[in-house]
Amino acid sequence: GFLMLLTNTSSYGPYCSNSNLPRTFLVVNSSSVTVLFNSTVHSSGRGFLLSYASSNQPDLISCLQKGIHYSKEQLRVYCPAGCKGVPGDICGHVKQGYRDTSVICKAAVHAGVILDEQGGPVTLVQGKGITLYESSFANGLYSKRGPLSEKRLIFHKDCDGVLEGSGFRASSYWHEQNAMGENRAWIAEHAAFSSSGISWAADQSSTEEWLEVDLGGRRNITGIITKGSSHKYNYYVKSYRVFSSRDGKNWKVYKSNNGEDKAFQGNSDNYQEVSNSFIPPILARYLRITPQSWNQRVALKVELLGCQTARPKALHPYSDNGSKIQQLAYLDGYSD
Repeated sequence: GFLMLLTNTSSYGPYCSNSNLPRTFLVVNSSSVTVLFNSTVHSSGRGFLLSYASSNQPDLISCLQKGIHYSKEQLRVYCPAGCKGVPGDICGHVKQGYRDTSVICKAAVHAGVILDEQGGPVTLVQGKGITLYESSFANGLYSKRGPLSEKRLIFHKDCDGVLEGSGFRASSYWHEQNAMGENRAWIAEHAAFSSSGISWAADQSSTEEWLEVDLGGRRNITGIITKGSSHKYNYYVKSYRVFSSRDGKNWKVYKSNNGEDKAFQGNSDNYQEVSNSFIPPILARYLRITPQSWNQRVALKVELLGCQTARPKALHPYSDNGSKIQQLAYLDGYSD
């Protein structure tokens, strides 16, 4: 088989699958490229992996590149879009790091460093390996458990601390009554990770139900972690949408890059944690989760990640000689 790339003014190729490419990095000065792929009769899979960026990125890498392909301790690479579905395993998660055999760009999507539909620059450090890498589900990707490795990939994320909620509200809550006639209320406050036992559960499961978190002030919200009922019942939310508000009255739905309301992939059981990142972050005081699909009953525990906002504040409006000057500094911890 062979591959050819065509623009309005130039052609590149043909590149044959059974020979080394003369150049693996091409700069094409065009707004569109036509890809022609011809596959001959064969008994096993054949093909090419084409990675691209919309601007000149000299550190662009393939979706197949792994940590073990690099010897440097610190790496700065540019990941192309669309690496999420490319074959290759990842082991670990963002808190502990990833096994060095992990596919770099796929791990970056899992860690919430880049969006798969956009790609982007990735900076990481190769640190000392650990004994066991845990599996997790984040940003639509599963990572596997992995054994001891010589090195691990560590992605640094700013603004990724746990945000403490000052209050929870919900559209409704479930009044459970057991066979003995005892009542138990699955109220909104049980949605906090810090609340042991049952979760919040809606009275009637529908897409009209919602859970709201009040952060007590405006925050940069960079991620969300969800769990199911964490109890003997197998209740959990499979997918959900996110709304945000600065005043608790006017709400905006979180959208994908294509402008459509984004549906986040939720849980597949009642006990494991699932993470999703907000790229770009949400600046808001209130966050509202609206379930779109669920198992048996809408039930949810939630934890938000991010940091306090910063705003410019004027310092020393006059110089030593009395003339007015403009001087700005950013102070962390501002909220209103």
